[in-house]
Amino acid sequence: MTLDPLEALVAECLSRVEQQGPGAIESFCREHPEHAGNIRRRMQILDGMALLDQEEGAGFPERLGDFILGKCLGRGGMGVVFLAHQESLGRQVAVKVIRTEHLLFPGALERFRREVLASASLQHPAIAQVYFVGREEGLPYFAMEYVAGCSLAEILEAFHGQNPSRLTGQDLYQFLLGRLQNCEEAPLRSDIPKAEYPSQAPAWFQGSWVQMGLRILLEVAEALEHAHRRGIWHRDVKPSNLMLTPAGRVVLLDFGLARSAGGGEVTASGSQPGSLPYMSPEQLNGDAEQIDRRTDVYSLGVTMYEWLSLEAPFSGSGEVIRRRILDADFPRLRKLVPQIPWEVEIVCATAMAYDRRRRYSSAAALAQDLGNLLEGRPITARPVAWWRRTWSWARRSPAKASAVFLALALVISLPTVLAIHNWHLRRMNTSLELAWGAAGKEAINAIEQADTAQRVVELLLRVFRDVDPVRGMRGDMPVSELLKDAPRLIEEGLADKPEMRARLLGVLGRLFKNLGLYEQAEPVLRSSLDLERSFGGVTARQHSGLAHALAFVLQRQGRFEEAEVYFAEAFHVLQQAVSSDSTIHRARILGDWGFLRAEAGWPLQGWEMVEVALDAVGEHLPKERAFLLYLQAKVGLQLEKHVEVEQAAAQARNYFSETLPEDHPQQGVVLEVLAEIHLQRQEFQEVERCLNEASEIFRVRLPEKHSHHARIAETRSRMWLALGQAERALQEAEFAVSIYEEVHPNGHLHVVQAYRSLAAAKIACGAAVDPNHRLRALAAARRHLPEAHPMRLHLEWQAYQAGEISFAPEKEWPQWALQQLRERLPEAHSWRRQVEEFFPGTGD
Repeated sequence: MTLDPLEALVAECLSRVEQQGPGAIESFCREHPEHAGNIRRRMQILDGMALLDQEEGAGFPERLGDFILGKCLGRGGMGVVFLAHQESLGRQVAVKVIRTEHLLFPGALERFRREVLASASLQHPAIAQVYFVGREEGLPYFAMEYVAGCSLAEILEAFHGQNPSRLTGQDLYQFLLGRLQNCEEAPLRSDIPKAEYPSQAPAWFQGSWVQMGLRILLEVAEALEHAHRRGIWHRDVKPSNLMLTPAGRVVLLDFGLARSAGGGEVTASGSQPGSLPYMSPEQLNGDAEQIDRRTDVYSLGVTMYEWLSLEAPFSGSGEVIRRRILDADFPRLRKLVPQIPWEVEIVCATAMAYDRRRRYSSAAALAQDLGNLLEGRPITARPVAWWRRTWSWARRSPAKASAVFLALALVISLPTVLAIHNWHLRRMNTSLELAWGAAGKEAINAIEQADTAQRVVELLLRVFRDVDPVRGMRGDMPVSELLKDAPRLIEEGLADKPEMRARLLGVLGRLFKNLGLYEQAEPVLRSSLDLERSFGGVTARQHSGLAHALAFVLQRQGRFEEAEVYFAEAFHVLQQAVSSDSTIHRARILGDWGFLRAEAGWPLQGWEMVEVALDAVGEHLPKERAFLLYLQAKVGLQLEKHVEVEQAAAQARNYFSETLPEDHPQQGVVLEVLAEIHLQRQEFQEVERCLNEASEIFRVRLPEKHSHHARIAETRSRMWLALGQAERALQEAEFAVSIYEEVHPNGHLHVVQAYRSLAAAKIACGAAVDPNHRLRALAAARRHLPEAHPMRLHLEWQAYQAGEISFAPEKEWPQWALQQLRERLPEAHSWRRQVEEFFPGTGD
């Protein structure tokens, strides 16, 4: 349906008048000179009918059907929203009514109907729910969920000009409380209690201003994806259409400009629906065919920029804003707020890319990277190469580009000229400085960045230059050999670039860690962490992330006490920082720390720490919750909490199956846990299925000598033993021991477990195979585990029971061992019960 081309413009002009007064009409006409005459005439008609200066709520009835209207909550270009009481259900709602002046224009009712249909077809927690649609005395309206909160526009206005790096989620929460306590509408009925909120911010609000923004934007991106999947583009995403409640709920409002994919245009061709500072270049160009889901991604990117910097990327008069949007002329985010991580800047810049082909292809893709930022994972977006950035800028601004390129040509030729005509240098530099202006400075910055990038590329070429080409083509060269000289080359090649050196060493250390090369990872991560500590401007997240990675590496080497030191450092750095990262990262660290405590022999403490981490993330962060549930399942296996383990593993498996590729290693580690559950139930076919699937994933995605291969073999050994096939159990146990001894030369809990399975298999094969089988497992436990570790104590009890070892009388080993087991294991644990039954005279 093709409508009057002025209707969208008149609606937007009305909205401006509401916000800025009658003077906004002329300003709006200057922004739209091709329609200025018609806009003025229509606004004069409305003014002559006294429709422009109505008081709030004037001209509307006190009741619409089942709804008693209260105070006006807001007025937009298209409609008016009232707080209302729905009598039949006794609840407060928001009722939106079409502005009476729009009833004079053909097509206005059609636009209002489109908004209702778009809103009612969407069911998402971050989209206000439509309850009822009706018409009363010719006046169309609809009732929707009442959201008690503040718009992002109100928040940004309140915090405008402040330093975002000094703000936290607590500041945001206190602002919301203050605004709602002062401004929240009283209930329309005395029997409806007014909402009350805790004085302390909920976990959702823990973290820095940046983290809060990422969390809010993630919710909006997921809501937009929900709409996009149903063929609806919002086309007016902006801070005033986003609400935030003190409960941490984000709500996307106002689908008045929404358009259905493939459906008829609600506004006519040539008009530009949207709010100017948040409009995409394709919206400004008026090309309806170019407007799609990426248009909403752009507007959300502008909102992201404004939240992160507390400054609008495009400001000035209407014509200035239009020109700056079409020139992609806005300051780099990190120039305004240097503390913002570069990954955050890349995500924002990708969402705001002038060329829509270089933006995120969907709101889901943007949401994925926002989640990656929140969880400390690598982002998918990549910075635009300096040459591509320069070329795009030159196409948009050919005159400026000609001046800059001429200046660059002069710079290149200057060294020769300077040798002969030194006195010309000062005059030429002065001329260049005046000619270049900001554009020249940007070009210099690009050249400096390109120089650093070139040095890194040359460095990486040196790393791979001496690789044996024959082995490299066969693909059988170990990564440890491929990268053996990388740390030295990074140290030498970037000696004068400590920040870049620290960053590359950190990346290399994490690469070694992820590949299970823990001995190579440790010194590299230590060097990177020492460098990062020496920088005054290093972010808490960078510092904490390196300490966390180093703690993990030390844990995998069985060095529990050292690992504990770095887990504590990683946790407290985030907790004590002024602009700390959100509770998400602290919860992840606390979960891993709890797993360490379990492996170190304190599984009850580990279980409690993982539970605290799960409570901290709540239900709002499913990705992080899934990982913590996996950790809970691993710790629960040590505690023999079979029901809880099954529930946690199933929830984690469901989430990973929906969000990760089928061959992702995380899928394999959850399958390992499920195999353990089936083994306890003696469901051997399911055990074999889980292990086969996990083994195939690890074969493709992990190095040949990785601990996960050994874990699969050790579980298979226990399965074959339960099935009475001792020879096969022995083969699998020997394979597991061989890998563990190589991967964990300094010892680990897994090494002891493998020796224990090996001993059990040898016993099943007959004592003649190895008369010292149990003592070898015990020797491994004594080498690798703390004295009071439950597994070591249980092995000592088995050897003591068999008469293979004895203890000095003064040690009173039975009493001491039982005390340790009672402190570390639940009452129903099989190891604890076995020892208690063997020493019945030992009291509590």
